[in-house]
Parts: sequence; structure tokens; C-alpha cells
Amino acid sequence: MTIQSNDIIIQYVIILYGINDMKSILKKDILYSQLKEKIRNAEYKPGEKLPNELDFSRELGVAKITLRSALSRLEEEGLIIRERAKGTIINPDIKRKRILVIIPARLDVESPYHVILPGIEEKARDLNIELEKCQNAFFCELENKSRKEFISSGKFLGIIFPEGTILGHEESFLAVKSIGLPTVMPHANYKDYITTGFACIYPDERKAFADALKYLAEKGHVSVATVFNKTLTENYSRSYSLNEYLETLKKTGLTGAKELVSYCAYNREDVKKAVHGFLKLGTIPTAILCGSDFYALHVYEVLKELNIEIPKQMAVMGYANYPGGRFFTPSLSTVDLSMKKAGETAVELLDKSSQWWGDEKSPPFITVEHEIIARESTNTIRTEKIFLNQKIKGAL
Repeated sequence: MTIQSNDIIIQYVIILYGINDMKSILKKDILYSQLKEKIRNAEYKPGEKLPNELDFSRELGVAKITLRSALSRLEEEGLIIRERAKGTIINPDIKRKRILVIIPARLDVESPYHVILPGIEEKARDLNIELEKCQNAFFCELENKSRKEFISSGKFLGIIFPEGTILGHEESFLAVKSIGLPTVMPHANYKDYITTGFACIYPDERKAFADALKYLAEKGHVSVATVFNKTLTENYSRSYSLNEYLETLKKTGLTGAKELVSYCAYNREDVKKAVHGFLKLGTIPTAILCGSDFYALHVYEVLKELNIEIPKQMAVMGYANYPGGRFFTPSLSTVDLSMKKAGETAVELLDKSSQWWGDEKSPPFITVEHEIIARESTNTIRTEKIFLNQKIKGAL
């Protein structure tokens, strides 16, 4: 193994930043990361003795001072033991921690799990934690005794349970609850903390959606239509009941008419019907806010069929910032819910569960930050509402 192949990158950074000692700093960081990765992946096994520093530095293609810096950091983290008599050995007591990840029962394309999982995996690698994934259905099918034996044999730190809106009677929830291990929900509803007693990571959907409305109002929109995702609770989505949402529209200075709100199943025909309904109103909305980026994709398709230009005639905004929105034409404005960060945080919480798990302790409730991602699909200041209403009506 050699780090000389990284020299091009190092030289680029030096040129870019003009920092004379950047090369030395980067080589130390790169070597440290490479050695840590090899220990983490058991390429260097617990108890294995490493070559002496002179031979090892030659093998790696680095200076001794660079190697010593990396080894010092690894020693501080308890990954290696350095003794003058015995040399440098991989800590024989290294035991990989493990976390059980329950794979959700529903893995539709719009499932947050697809965005949360990379955060879980990256942070687990960084903390040298092994992930064991188990399908929800399989976990539920196990008898309680077998389930507990499986968990006990794995010596898990805890469980990541990426479900949400738990009512308390779900089979998967009861199965996880019966284990009695620290459990984190990385994409929880704000009521889940009370219902489950698990640690919850919560995107403040109410504020995130309200901020999206505020952003559109600042762009000059007054009449904003909303395509919500249909949930098990009638006229309830993104933590708003219909009446609560209409009040939020009014408080934001927008038209609070229920005709401007549609609850759709995730299919093209439902979304098409909703959009056509908006365009037949007396005052046509100038923007459509979607409960998910995936709904926005169907809105794009319908508007394209009608030759309605985005954003010139109709602004469109998504929600959740799923990968790929920036490749829409025009690129899709959305709200980033930091779902990948939520996955990372879930692993960090379980790694430190001793700080919050116990009879007299309360599991943490963490609100992740959200951010408006402004792109081309809303990049128009709306001032000519009457003209555009007439033009769109002519297209129908």
C-alpha cells in the first residue's frame, strides 16, 4: 500500500489554498484514515504485530514522522498498543460493536429509509460499528424467545427502528419493544416519543412546511396549492390537520381555501386530477407545494403536458430533498430535512446509550435542522397574477 497516488490531490489542495505545509498535514490524515480502515475491516487482526517503524514506513511509502503521527492517533483511540519491548500490535481486546437495523415493512421508492441508511452506514464505519440488518417481517415472525436469543447472541448496542407515526399496537413496534434494548427512531413523528418511549430524531415537519410557505410568499405568491401525500389519517399530512394547515396558510399571508389542498395517493392519475382541479379554480394558484419530491415529479409531468412553463407560469416546490431533485428540468426547489444526518445521529446515540438508557433516564428527543433549497423551479418573483391566470385558463 502506498499513499503516493494521492500526491495529485495533495498538490491540487496546496495550489488551491496556498498552504505550504498542507502536504504534510494531508499525508498524516490520509495515512491515519487508511490504517484505521484496515484495522476496522480486520485486515490487521487483533493481536497482530506490525512491522518496525522503519520497515513499515518504507512499506507504506511515507516518512517515519508521518507514520508516527498516524500511530499516535491510533494509540489514543485504543486501536493499537505500542510498547518498547514488544513493538506495535493491534489491540487484542478490540471488539466490534454491533447495531441491529430493522428494515421497514414498506420500502417504496419514496421511503425516507433510502436517504437515512447511507448516514447510518457511514457513521457506523467511522465508529467501527458493525450493522446487522433484519427485515421487519422476519423480525416479527420470530417467536419472542427466539427473538431474544438472536439479540443476546449478537450482543447488540441497540436497535435502529426507522418507522414513524406509531400508534402503539403495531406488531413491529411491540416486537422491538419486547427486546428491552436502547432503540432509536431516526425519522419519528413528534407523537412517537410519547407513544414508544424510544429515543426519537424528529424533523420538525410543521415548521419545515411553514417555512416552505413563507419562502413562496416572499417570492410574491398569494395563492399556493398543496399536493399532500395521503396518510392513514384522513386529511392529515406532514403533522398538519386540514384546519391547522389552512390557518397556517392564512398566517403566512396566503389564501387559506380548502380547494387549494389535495390529499393524493402516490400515483400519476391522482396527482393529475389534483392539478387539473387547481387549474379550474376561479383564481388559479401561481405555485404548487408538494408533500414530497416524488409528487413534484408527477406535477412536472402534468404541467408539461399542458404546456405550462415552470416557473414562469407555475412555480413548483418539493419537500424532503430526496437525491435527484437538482437534475429535474428545471431543477426542483425543496426542503432538506437532514435525513442523512438523522441516520448518523441515530448511530451516535446508540454508541453512547449508557448516557441515556436506564430506569431513571429519559431517552433523547432530537430535532434535526431543515433548510430551504432554492433552485430554478421557484426562481421567479410573482407580480403578474391576473395575466398568468388568463394565459393558463387558455391552455385548458
